[in-house]
Amino acid sequence: MKAKIIHTKRAFAGRILDVIHQKVRLPKNGMLQFELVKRRPAVLIVPLTAPDKVLMTWQYRAALNRSILEFPGGGINPGETLEHAACRELLEECGCLAKKIEHAGRFVTAPHFCDETYDVVFATELSFHKKQPTEREVLTNRFVLIKRLFSMADAGLICDMRTIVATGILKKRLQTL
Repeated sequence: MKAKIIHTKRAFAGRILDVIHQKVRLPKNGMLQFELVKRRPAVLIVPLTAPDKVLMTWQYRAALNRSILEFPGGGINPGETLEHAACRELLEECGCLAKKIEHAGRFVTAPHFCDETYDVVFATELSFHKKQPTEREVLTNRFVLIKRLFSMADAGLICDMRTIVATGILKKRLQTL
């Protein structure tokens, strides 16, 4: 079902998101109003450092006021390709360059109020360099055995939904090899 957008107004314009008030007409429900978050697309990188190991980050997340274990990633800048964004984020957050970037999947984080999409990529053939984090990135890196990652996800020890989805994509890929 497709709605007809009647009116859109930006209520807030921020550095990483906009809040939109939108009025739509649905065929059976009539006129409805929504508050939506608009974000640019993003990339989440699964850096495979060995057949049985990934590189992850402990990154401070202000919304939780603590650091969490997650895969590196971030927004895709206007005019930037998915591959370039993945390489830039990998260098910023992990100090790595990847010879190979493979698209593995795409998901929407919270479609009930936000249009944010993530593309998941696998990064392989890594070389290590100096990290180049932005001023807002407070993080440390950790090598994690894939078997341990799966058990942590199964036990609910990973709270980042993006990392949980990417872990599921990785698990499915490894089962098909």
